[in-house]
Amino acid sequence: MGTSYRLKKRWLKGYCVAHHQPIRKGFRIRVNRWGKPARLMWENALALAGRPITHEPTADNIDLIKPFRVKLMEVVRSQIGTKEWPPSSNWGEVAKYLKAAGFSFPTPWCASFVTWSMKKAGWRRNLPKLLGWVPSWESWAKERGYTVSKVAARKGDIVTFNWDSDAAGEHIGFVTSNLGPLKGITTIEGNATSGAIPGGGVVKKTRLFSQVNTVIRLPNY
Repeated sequence: MGTSYRLKKRWLKGYCVAHHQPIRKGFRIRVNRWGKPARLMWENALALAGRPITHEPTADNIDLIKPFRVKLMEVVRSQIGTKEWPPSSNWGEVAKYLKAAGFSFPTPWCASFVTWSMKKAGWRRNLPKLLGWVPSWESWAKERGYTVSKVAARKGDIVTFNWDSDAAGEHIGFVTSNLGPLKGITTIEGNATSGAIPGGGVVKKTRLFSQVNTVIRLPNY
């Protein structure tokens, strides 16, 4: 699996804190081994989730303690290259994103891609009322205190963009890195174009800070 015990233990502690489970006496994050305190915390986590008990994380169950933003970005990256078909049709393979947002017909799908990605990564909390409408995502995030400043954007955040002078966002995607105020941010977006996918799909982009409308940072989950 290639994931160190130290990293697994950091994730495990985050899981226990988020789910109000006790941190066992003797538990140490910076020790790269899986001792008895870690085993007991892990077994409790599995029991809480209703999964078969193992003594340490495996490739089949490590997703339980991965931070949500890690799982989310794994899902998002796995979709790069997904294309509309026919080109510029808002249909084809991207219909699965539209379905996640409640659409059974072709329509712009950037927010539907965000919806599908969050559900696929395991988000079980509430979502915006209008899943396919970018301003609904912005209102949802602001009401819950999920927004941060543009300059604080980081990998795993959701970002909306505004192409004109009104206050509402018109496009949405995921931040992959912050290059600084002069260079902007890199993103992965649905319903966007690139040289490789001129007809629309899930692509990597670089955006200026002047185009950013709202940065949404999901809580630990």
